[in-house]
Amino acid sequence: MDAVIIQVVLFSTVGACVYMFRSLRRRVKQQQCSKPKAVLWYAGASFLPLILFVLLFFATVGLEELTGAAWISELLARSLIPVGAIATGLALMANLAFAVTLAMMKTGSRP
Repeated sequence: MDAVIIQVVLFSTVGACVYMFRSLRRRVKQQQCSKPKAVLWYAGASFLPLILFVLLFFATVGLEELTGAAWISELLARSLIPVGAIATGLALMANLAFAVTLAMMKTGSRP
């Protein structure tokens, strides 16, 4: 189960970045959204899977402390830092790519 959670976090980070890249780029091109607003939306969406993973981890740590039962496996406990680092790196690189793409993109009506 823990290995599945780790894979879901990493794949959902990539999936969220790809989906939001396409949709926000289209919205900026059609002038439905400003460039700074699109960058902020993209940053929030790209870090959302990581934030949810960390919140899930802290919630299970809290349950473990309250109940005294082992809720967290060793694999999940040891994977917090590597998965967090990989997901953060993916999100940061995707944010940089999105910001550069928006900076080079021309908006407005076509001639």
